[in-house]
Amino acid sequence: MKIKKINILKIVFSVILLMLILNNCSKNSSSEFWKNFHADLIDKKSISGGLFSGRSEIDWINLNGKLKKNDFFNYANENDWVLVDSIEINNRRIPKDELNKLDKVAIKIIGNKIITNLPTNNAKLYIFSTEQTKIQSGNETKIKKNGFLIVENGTQNFKIVHIWGE
Repeated sequence: MKIKKINILKIVFSVILLMLILNNCSKNSSSEFWKNFHADLIDKKSISGGLFSGRSEIDWINLNGKLKKNDFFNYANENDWVLVDSIEINNRRIPKDELNKLDKVAIKIIGNKIITNLPTNNAKLYIFSTEQTKIQSGNETKIKKNGFLIVENGTQNFKIVHIWGE
């Protein structure tokens, strides 16, 4: 009788663990909602994630000036993304006077993941605090400023980048 109870407990525990894993893997990110924002104007999208980390990138082409940055701000706010700051990117660099606005993890994300992939040299970068956390490996620094809206100077095309986890 005792062995039967232990086996039943093992099965129940295994089922619960499997459900937790599947549930976490099915939630790509808190940026999933962006797929529905002016879907007709989305040029490229890449949303990937797993149990411990992920990345989303969505590009919109602003045909006929239909998209406005305030529409992005309002939609972000409706989905619990809070605008916390903005910086100018000039010649693919963050000006020194803008650096003091950012923590080291944000500088690393922007420098390594965003600026290197910009389709233009100059852009305005809006920084959002999101519900998910970015963890800097090694020192376990956690930040929630990990959602970014990039507005290209000149074209006014838009890109959302969200990086979370480790």
